[in-house]
Amino acid sequence: METAMSKLDVMIEMSAQLNKEWSVKFRERGGKIITMRVGNDYVIDIERMVFNLQHALLVSGAPYDQVWTLPEYEVSCKPYFETLFRAPVKLMPTCGARSYSKRPNFRTV
Repeated sequence: METAMSKLDVMIEMSAQLNKEWSVKFRERGGKIITMRVGNDYVIDIERMVFNLQHALLVSGAPYDQVWTLPEYEVSCKPYFETLFRAPVKLMPTCGARSYSKRPNFRTV
């Protein structure tokens, strides 16, 4: 993580959460942090509350500049993410989406 701290301008987290202290330090030096949420965390957390299970979405308090999620979660999760992460939510297509591959600068390897 120290290499990332010194070399990156943007950190995108997905399927793991960054350490809060690391995130604060990264942003203090001008870095931007994005979290990519690809699950229906709102519904998962509601089900866990109803059935008295341990919560699923852990909110560490780490600062985020943006939250990215899939278009299918616009209605069910967007307001939830905006509230929990205190950051704007952007709807992003998956890399395999046709709209993504039609972009002018998209190249396949």
